[in-house]
Amino acid sequence: KSMSKGDCVSGACSGFLYSAMTICVVSLYRCAAFSPTMFSSQYMAPVRSSRIWRRTSLSFSRALPSWRRKRHGVSPLLQPNHFSSSCFPFRGTFYKTSRPFSAVGRGDGGETEDSSDVDDRERATVLFSSSDLDAHDNIIPLRIDEDLKRSIARTTYYPTIVVPARYAHDVVKNPNLCGQLAKFDGWNVRPRPRIVRKPEKGSTKYDVDTRVVLLDPAVTENVEEDESLHPHLLRDAREYLLSIGAVRGEAVPVQVGYDQLPLSDILSAVLPEHAHPPPSSFEMIGHVAHLNLKPIHAPYGHLIGQVIADRFGPAIRTVVNKVGEVGGPHRTYSMDTLAGNPDDTYVSLSEGGVKIKFDLRKVYWCSRLQGERDRMVRTEFHQNQIIADAFCGVGAVVLRAAKELNCTILANDINPSACRYARENARMNNLARRNFHVCCGGAEAFIRSLGDVRSHPRLPDHLVMNFPLASTDFLSELRWWPNNADVTPLVHLYTFARGDSERTAEEAATDAVADALLPEGGYTVPTIHRKGYLDSLGCGLRTHEVRDVAPGKVVFCITFRATPALIRHMQGDFVDMPI
Repeated sequence: KSMSKGDCVSGACSGFLYSAMTICVVSLYRCAAFSPTMFSSQYMAPVRSSRIWRRTSLSFSRALPSWRRKRHGVSPLLQPNHFSSSCFPFRGTFYKTSRPFSAVGRGDGGETEDSSDVDDRERATVLFSSSDLDAHDNIIPLRIDEDLKRSIARTTYYPTIVVPARYAHDVVKNPNLCGQLAKFDGWNVRPRPRIVRKPEKGSTKYDVDTRVVLLDPAVTENVEEDESLHPHLLRDAREYLLSIGAVRGEAVPVQVGYDQLPLSDILSAVLPEHAHPPPSSFEMIGHVAHLNLKPIHAPYGHLIGQVIADRFGPAIRTVVNKVGEVGGPHRTYSMDTLAGNPDDTYVSLSEGGVKIKFDLRKVYWCSRLQGERDRMVRTEFHQNQIIADAFCGVGAVVLRAAKELNCTILANDINPSACRYARENARMNNLARRNFHVCCGGAEAFIRSLGDVRSHPRLPDHLVMNFPLASTDFLSELRWWPNNADVTPLVHLYTFARGDSERTAEEAATDAVADALLPEGGYTVPTIHRKGYLDSLGCGLRTHEVRDVAPGKVVFCITFRATPALIRHMQGDFVDMPI
C-alpha cells in the first residue's frame, strides 16, 4: 500500500521483462544446436553483458535434467555454465563450480550470482563466454577455496588386520599375503601412505604392542567365514595369521589431500574431459612457472595457472605461458600471464652455487639446460683457462666457470638487457672485473676480435657458441684467427639437426658444421659424412646429444679444435677433397 503508482508500474515492467528474457533464453538454448553462429561474439556480446541475461541463463542451466548433462559428458561435480559459439550446447565449454572459484569480468562490472542456496552438484557461475574462448583472458579465476580442495581429495577405506608388533615385518614379507596387502604403487603422492601403522592413540581395543596392517579392498576371493579375520583373505594367509594371533581390525580411511595430489590429478578433476590429458609439468624459473600449453589447453590457461599458483605457492607467484617461438636477434618470446602479477617476472635463482637475476621477459633462459651447463663446467673447462662465449645471455655457464674454476671470461651478447644482467650477476657473485669482461655486439665482430693480437694477446682456450638456430652461420669468422697460434681453442657449437634417409641426426649435425667451416664450392651434389675429413685436419670432432626439442629434432653440441691446419684451409677458400 505504501508503494507509489510509479513503483508499481516499474515493478510490473521488470517482472515482464524478466519473463520475456527467460523465454528468449530457452529459445536460444534450443536454437544453439542448429545455429551456433547466433552466439558469436559480435552478435551476443551486448546481450551477455546484461545482468538479466546472466541470471536467466544461470537459472535455466540449473533446471536442466541430469540426463542431459550426462549426455554431453559433464562431470557430476561440474556444471555447464555457458555455451560455445562453435559447437553444440555444453560441448567444448568451460565448466567450474561456483564456490571453489570466484570470477570477475574486466568489462561488465564483475557481478556474480550468489548460489549458496543451491546444492553443490548444481552450482555454477559464468566464467567464459563464447567470445572469451577466443581471447581467454577477459575473466580470471581469483581464488581456490577449501570446498574445491575437499571435493578433489580422495578418501578410500581399507580393511585391516591387527597383528603383534614383532610379526609385522614377517606379515608384509609373507608370500601368501603379498597379493592381499594394500597397494599404493599407482598413487603418485608424497608422502606415500603406509601399509603398517601403529594403533590410534586412545584406542581401547589395541595396545602398543600391536600393529595395524592395511589390506587390499579389491580382494574378492571369498573363503569360509571366520569371525576373527577378514573373510576375503585366502585360506593359506588366514592360517598363517591365526597362528600368530592376528585378529580382524576396523576399516581405516586413507585420505590423499589436495596438497598431496600431483598437478595432473588436480587438473583432471577441474578440466572438462575434452581437455584431457591435462598438462603435467612446467618449467620453474625462480618464482615463475613457465608453461608451453597445447592449443586444446589454451582456453583454460587461466584456470591452469591459478591451480599451479595455489598448489605450489608461495614458491610460485606468477604463471606464464609461452606464445609463439623463440626468435629475433635477442632470442626472446612473447608470453601470456595466467596467474599473478604480469610485471612480476624479475626472477632470482641459484645454480651451481651462483646467484643469477634477470627479467624473464627481456632475455632467454632455459632451466632444462642446467645439466648441459654442469657437463661443460665439470668435464670441458679446467682451472685458470680463458673462456669466450659469443652468446652468453645472462652469463649462466661463464659465471660458474669463473667462480668454480677461476677462469677468465670474455662474454658477448647482442641483447643489451642480457649484457646488463651478466655484469650485475658478476658483481653480485664477487667476481673480479679484470677477469670477467662483457661486451654488447654482434657475434661476428666478437669472434673476429678474438684473433686480434692488439686486443687479445692470445686465443681463448674455449669458444662457446650456444645459438642452435644459427650458430653455424658464424663459423666463417674463424678465418680471421692467426694460423700459427700457440693455443688451439676448443669450439663448442650447439645446433639443431634432423636425420634423413641417408644420415642420422648426429651425422647431419656434423655435416652442417663441416659445410660451414669448409664450404664445397662448385659441387652440384653435396658430400655427406664429412667428419673424417675434419679429423684429418686434427679437429678431433665429437658430438654430444643435449636434448630433444621436437619429434625428430635434436640439439647437439659439436666440439672440435680450431687447429692451424683448419684455419689455413679456411683462409685459402678452398677444400682439398681426399681421394
